[in-house]
Amino acid sequence: MRDDGGNSGRSKNLEQILNNTKPAKAPRKRPQNKSDSNVVSIFGTGNVVGSGNSVVNNIIHNPAPVITKVFVKPGDGVIDEPQKVALKALVDDIVALERELKRAPKGHGAVWGALNRKMGVTSYLLIPAEKFLAARKTLNEWRGRLLSAKSAPTKLGDELRKRRITAIQTRSRQIPGGTARRLAYMQENFGVASLTELDDQQIERVYRHVIAWKA
Repeated sequence: MRDDGGNSGRSKNLEQILNNTKPAKAPRKRPQNKSDSNVVSIFGTGNVVGSGNSVVNNIIHNPAPVITKVFVKPGDGVIDEPQKVALKALVDDIVALERELKRAPKGHGAVWGALNRKMGVTSYLLIPAEKFLAARKTLNEWRGRLLSAKSAPTKLGDELRKRRITAIQTRSRQIPGGTARRLAYMQENFGVASLTELDDQQIERVYRHVIAWKA
């Protein structure tokens, strides 16, 4: 005979065991740190990134370039203010002639650069006082070459005559006793005492004569 009572008791005990058994818990996920997600590194300043991203600005500071300025006190062995003005006037005249006579004219920077190299300095402010005459001679020779160009009479016209007269007068003042020497030359060769009485060819002769004088 089957013992139904025993089977029934075992079924109840098994059902109770199953009901009292709790399901295994799933492993907990570690919450994601918001600061760790979507981190974007950007170099520079003033950057904006959307979509919930964090921004890490890496600011790069570049050192400013060093600018060297030349400060020279008057009287410390270099050319003085009147001498600077004289050289500037010559450079301005050369640049003006370059523009009128040359297809590829030299500007102020090129003229000053050539003079500085000739004088062995980095700035005309540093030209030694004893080299002023040499600096002026260099610029006068440059100016003279431009005025002697074949195209000068055509391109400059009456302006060439005016520039020649100015150059003659300037050169005469630069040489001790130069004005008296010039007047004597004009009187002996042309019988006149004024540059305005000379024609263009005579002006050219006087110009070449005084420019050849040595200081």
